[in-house]
Amino acid sequence: MSNGELKKTQIIGYLLSSPDILILDNAFTGLDINSRKTLHFILNELAATGTTIILIADAHELPSCITHFIKLEEGRMKAFAPIELYENTSQEANIIEEKQIPSFERNGFRGPIIQMKGVNIKYGEKQILSNIHWEVMHGECWQVKGANGAGKSTLLSLITADNPQAYSQPLYLFGKKRGSGESIWDIKKKIGFVSPELQNYFDPNITVFQTIASGYFDTMGLYRKLSEKQKQKVMDWLEYFSLSQYADNRLTELSSGNKRLVL
Repeated sequence: MSNGELKKTQIIGYLLSSPDILILDNAFTGLDINSRKTLHFILNELAATGTTIILIADAHELPSCITHFIKLEEGRMKAFAPIELYENTSQEANIIEEKQIPSFERNGFRGPIIQMKGVNIKYGEKQILSNIHWEVMHGECWQVKGANGAGKSTLLSLITADNPQAYSQPLYLFGKKRGSGESIWDIKKKIGFVSPELQNYFDPNITVFQTIASGYFDTMGLYRKLSEKQKQKVMDWLEYFSLSQYADNRLTELSSGNKRLVL
């Protein structure tokens, strides 16, 4: 199942328990537009029947049933008020500090990055992708849209070399037909990939510094010694994202948002 479908399944499971309190931590993330509307309706209905809702979400995602809000900052309660006063407490200027981005070093493949020439993917009798023709050129930036279950995750799994059916498909990555001799690791070392569950594959004792440094070697852990230049580059990126104080913390100790920044 896709990430969105898995999230909906989890939500349904908790709804069937008829909870007195329903706590949702960024429940809207990964849901398509219609699913978000449905969840809004359900939360409003539950609140009307007496269920207490505690929700972590962006302001634009709040259902109408929310009556109060708490704002936390660095572990302290900064604001607590009825929801009608939310706007009055959120007028702080969104100042983005301009910093110099640490330098990039790319090998720079210049041809078509991705070419799909009639890709079809099936699981049993279920057709997931049908006759996909798609070309991504060097320097282009794409958004993939679609409802939960539309095939987005499957499409990406072909690119990241995680789908075994890719070997039988007319799929070209970095100018080479998939299955023409390159290993899965030859492909992966050219791709940076972040997903909602990626942190689950790292050793629970790995530090933030080690997690970032592992990117040099395309591994799920740091097993090689870094040069002084590499160490400094890791620290430069930690500083850029205001994460320097977490360098020696375990990745598991960070919030979901900070984990995503580290990855």
